[in-house]
Amino acid sequence: MPIISTDSKPTESRPPSGRHIALLGLYLVSFTNALGNQTLVTMIPEYSLVFDASPYWIGAFTTAYALAGTLLVPPLGWLSDRIGKATILRWGLAISMLSYVMFLLVHNEVSFTVARTIQGIGFTAGAMTSLVLVGEIAGAHERGRLIGTFNSIRNMSGAIGAAIAGWMVGRFGLLAPNLVLIMVSAMALALLLKSRELDHYDRARTNGFSYKVLATNTNIQAMAAFRVLYGFGVMMTRTFVPIYAGLTLGLSPFFVGLIISSEQTVNMLFQRFTGSLSD
Repeated sequence: MPIISTDSKPTESRPPSGRHIALLGLYLVSFTNALGNQTLVTMIPEYSLVFDASPYWIGAFTTAYALAGTLLVPPLGWLSDRIGKATILRWGLAISMLSYVMFLLVHNEVSFTVARTIQGIGFTAGAMTSLVLVGEIAGAHERGRLIGTFNSIRNMSGAIGAAIAGWMVGRFGLLAPNLVLIMVSAMALALLLKSRELDHYDRARTNGFSYKVLATNTNIQAMAAFRVLYGFGVMMTRTFVPIYAGLTLGLSPFFVGLIISSEQTVNMLFQRFTGSLSD
């Protein structure tokens, strides 16, 4: 596959401060993405009650989000190889912010499902490219630790977002958390648009179609098989346990948020440690 080099200087010539700024920007994306993701998961039971949604539509609320991300991964990966991962990351944040605006306007199951679809596209674009960029910035001896830190921040944000969203929904209603998400996303996007540090590390370009090579790699095939089973289990528990708690058990939004927050907190505590072990 031919690689087209940019005019950027080698990564090693970049001052340490530039590297730190780039990593902080990616950690900010991780925080913002997870905040939106877990906030909306916390709010799904309340939206379901407001719309008096059937089990079919409740399933659609979650499937639309996951399916949009799944279908977009290959084309987004292909596009990021051509126009740059940092560009896709910024677009991902902008699309996520658009989805939060749409959540302010939803009035039935269909409009909510559409907003969830847009959110899934934005989340996938931001999460995929930011994680890859962390791996590119990190040296081989610290890649696990930095990715673990990235994931820890994501889980910390998810824990905070779930708990606060549950409290805000119970106190102020469904609009308030979405307004917070719009403001946080706007600030993150403004900072990423202003800072160009990420673009220095986003240098590789390719004209080929890398999935042809990856599809025949047995290591990738093994990881993909694991991710299918793992993703199924994660979606079943992380998504439907809060729905069950809110709709079947009748728990308040605050306690639904605490349930989500507890799982995210445990993940947060062990991500950096396991990342360091892998190094």
